[in-house]
Amino acid sequence: WAQSRGQAVWDRSGMAVRMAGSFEDISERKRAEEAAHRSEERYELAVRGTGVGVWDWDVSTGTVFWSEQLKRMLAPGVTAPEPELSIEAFAARIHDDDRERVLEALQQHLNHRAGYRAEYRSRLPDGNFIWVHSRGQAVWDDNGEPVRMAGSCHDITERKEAEVRMAQQADELLRTNRELEQYASIASHDLQEPLRKITSFGELLVRDYSDRLDERGRLLVDRMVDGAQRLRQLIEDLLSYSRSSNDRMRFADVPLADLLAEASNEFELAIAEAGAIITCESDIVLRGDELLLRQMF
Repeated sequence: WAQSRGQAVWDRSGMAVRMAGSFEDISERKRAEEAAHRSEERYELAVRGTGVGVWDWDVSTGTVFWSEQLKRMLAPGVTAPEPELSIEAFAARIHDDDRERVLEALQQHLNHRAGYRAEYRSRLPDGNFIWVHSRGQAVWDDNGEPVRMAGSCHDITERKEAEVRMAQQADELLRTNRELEQYASIASHDLQEPLRKITSFGELLVRDYSDRLDERGRLLVDRMVDGAQRLRQLIEDLLSYSRSSNDRMRFADVPLADLLAEASNEFELAIAEAGAIITCESDIVLRGDELLLRQMF
């Protein structure tokens, strides 16, 4: 690479008769310019690939430089004239509900040299808004006055919309859980009412007619009353389980043999029909919520 300069001399008729000049090797400068261009190109490609827009604010003049990626993010489709790049234009784009908070965070950074980071809604030329995550760092002069600030903006609209959907789903799940708890409470009450009748009539049968029943008859009535009482307990446990998500677990040492004995009593007929044999080491103790452990078995 060379740079050539020269100056001609003309005669009275205007014909060039002589020319002198210089010839300079500028290869080194050209290589430096090419390296700088490649570095800038790599930076632009990297920024474009991450979807991040870069800005550079000259605090003294109030003007702001936007990278091409930032222009595409905050002013899509705007080609001519160029979008207004001043700090005032930046503030005007911020959603009314977010503007005071963002500008306060910016001012705090300029005054106290704390990191600047903010999430806010920015208005697009078509009137719609996108969510932006912005961060930046200022440079101060020897007197502590800010002279320049550079930073980045990242479009986080998808994340914010996902957060809104998750919050809505959580609210819906909470509402559904409340409805299920109400249903379980009503169902528990309705199911216990006929059980109370079965238990009461069974107890009356034992009290008033036990002398007329043989041993097998009294055994069957006792089993009926006991089964009704255990069914009532199951219904109460089911109601407690429906509320367990809102209750703290009550930890205790629970013998495994006792849990299996209770579960076996509940399924006595099914176990007998299947011919199953349930065995358990008698000295095993579990640590947990007794109600939930019993329901598990």
